[in-house]
Amino acid sequence: MGLLRFFLALSVIGAHANSTVLGYYGIRGQYVVDFFFIISGFYMAMVLNGRYKDTDPLHFYLNRVLRLFPTYYIGLIFALLISYHEIANFFGQLDFGAKLYFIFQNLFIIGQDASYLVCAHQAIATQGCADPVGMAINPPMWSLAVECCFFLAAPFILKSEKRTYLMVLAGCIYSTALHRIVFPLEGIEGLRNTEAYALNMYFYPASFIFFGGGALAFHLSKRTTAPNYIALAFLVLALSYSYTVMPAWHMLLIATMIPVLFNYTKKNKFDRALGDLTYPAYILHFPFVVLLEPVAKAHPEYFRFVSMGTVVAAIAVLLGHLIHITVENRVNAYRKSFALKAAEREVLGNVNPTPWPRYAPVVLALYLLVPAPMLFYIFKSQTEQRHISWVDALRHSPRPHGVPVDADKLGPAPAEEEAAAN
Repeated sequence: MGLLRFFLALSVIGAHANSTVLGYYGIRGQYVVDFFFIISGFYMAMVLNGRYKDTDPLHFYLNRVLRLFPTYYIGLIFALLISYHEIANFFGQLDFGAKLYFIFQNLFIIGQDASYLVCAHQAIATQGCADPVGMAINPPMWSLAVECCFFLAAPFILKSEKRTYLMVLAGCIYSTALHRIVFPLEGIEGLRNTEAYALNMYFYPASFIFFGGGALAFHLSKRTTAPNYIALAFLVLALSYSYTVMPAWHMLLIATMIPVLFNYTKKNKFDRALGDLTYPAYILHFPFVVLLEPVAKAHPEYFRFVSMGTVVAAIAVLLGHLIHITVENRVNAYRKSFALKAAEREVLGNVNPTPWPRYAPVVLALYLLVPAPMLFYIFKSQTEQRHISWVDALRHSPRPHGVPVDADKLGPAPAEEEAAAN
């Protein structure tokens, strides 16, 4: 599936550069995000039911950290080198709490998705909430934040087909609940005056359907007996009432395709090589979009024969290849040796695996249930603003039935990333 992932990464670059890459625009950025999430769900289900099936979840966590963070920090360095003055000026305008939030989310990735919903105050009160794009040193990394949240809960969900069903169902409930909220959000304490895409795309619960759909495709592809058709029919029915950037039937089609495509390409070395370039190219591309965009506007003749998107893609892929052979290969070798040693310790030391540690219920509750009080708070605030009862608010949707929650609201959104599929 390396070629597919590489094509999706080029689509992201084209979307951010607002330009073609090799003569094509590719798939729109918001759609690519969900496509990547489906692929990530499939891969994580595969590794968690393979090499990490009977190991402590902490081994999986360390593997993900080693896979994501070295290249992520290299991307931060490039972004700081290219946009240091703009980033420093923006940081200086934040109040103390927003500065702490800025530092935390850029160091640890988690929280960058919430910047599009939560109001990070600037030091000058009249300026209101800080720009969520500016809150990230490398803005497209919001999707990596969504991935990291998923990785925390994945060991306790994806090893069970039933719990994977429940994850998709939770996503259906979340996306359907959004249909009862009035956008833009206005006058709600602590939240930005934001459009629908903040909740329907950036905020991590919007990914439940796609991660879960990819993981469920893995489970169904490995079945040797007939699936539970009643559960599948119920899930398809629930999906039909969901409102997502990627239509539900597209998700079903893609999720069905992924296992077949993986089986056909898993031994292809060229395909694997392209896949290896996807993550570093994604991480590195946006700083060069920022660098070249003013040049393209001032001197469009420079890009008369080769588009800006193609130039950015070439730089990102070449640098990505360099990082892959100098950094990622060494880290990957350590990851594999660590996983092997951990497995040997558990076997030789007769250590009982702990696939369900004591902290598992806490992680699951935080991942799956935290969005509920957030939606409750928004819904309660809006019923008070509109002076209507809860019953009337639930009965009357603010949008026509069948119109996606973000169909006419999606603004200029930084698109997506690769999901660290190795």
